[in-house]
Amino acid sequence: MSIFLTRIAFFFCLCFSLQAFSQDSISKTSTDSLFASAKDSLVVKEGNGFLSDLKNNDFPRLEELIRKGKTYSLLANQIRMELEDTMDTIRLSEEIPEMETTLEALDERIKTPNTQFNFRYIFALDKILVSIQEKNEELDKIAQGKLDRLQRLDSLLKTIKSDKFFLFKIRDSTLLPSYAEEIQNLKFNIHALDSALYRQELIAARFQARLSKVTITL
Repeated sequence: MSIFLTRIAFFFCLCFSLQAFSQDSISKTSTDSLFASAKDSLVVKEGNGFLSDLKNNDFPRLEELIRKGKTYSLLANQIRMELEDTMDTIRLSEEIPEMETTLEALDERIKTPNTQFNFRYIFALDKILVSIQEKNEELDKIAQGKLDRLQRLDSLLKTIKSDKFFLFKIRDSTLLPSYAEEIQNLKFNIHALDSALYRQELIAARFQARLSKVTITL
C-alpha cells in the first residue's frame, strides 16, 4: 500500500514539474519573440508609396541595415579614391591641338595649286603622319582606359543605389546616432560621386571624340 501511495505522489510531482517547465518554455519563447519584434520594429519605411504593400518579413533586420551601411560606405570611399586618380588632361589638351594644327596645315599645303612634291617632301610627310598616328593611338588608349574604369565605377555605384537598403531607415535616429550619421554621409557621398563620374566621363568622351576626328583625317 505504501509503495502504491509513493508512486501516486511521484506521478503528481512529475506532472507538476512538466507543467511548470512547459509554462517556463512558453514564457521564454514569448519573451524572445517580443524582444525580436521590438528590435525589428526599429526599421521603418522611408516614406509611403509602393512600399505600403510590403509584409513584415520583407523588412530587413537591423543588423542587415548596419552591415550594408558599413559595406557601402567603404565601397563609396574606394570609388572616391579611384576618381582622384584623374586622367592626364594637361597632356591631352596640349598634344591633341598640336596634331589637329599640323594636319590642317598639311591639308592646306596639299590643296595649294602648283605645290611641288619631291621624294624628300613625301618622305618627310609620311614620317610626320606616322608620328601623329602613333601619338593619336597612345592618347586614345589613355582616354579609352579612363572611360572603361569610369564605366566600371558607374556600374558599381548603380548597384549600390538600386539596393532596397535605401528604402528603409531606423525609426528613431537618436537610438543609433552614429549609424544615422553614417547613412547621411553615405547618401551625400553617393550624390557627389554621381556628379564626379558624369563630369569625368564627359571630359574623357570629348577628348576621345577629337582623337577619332584625327584618326579620320589621317
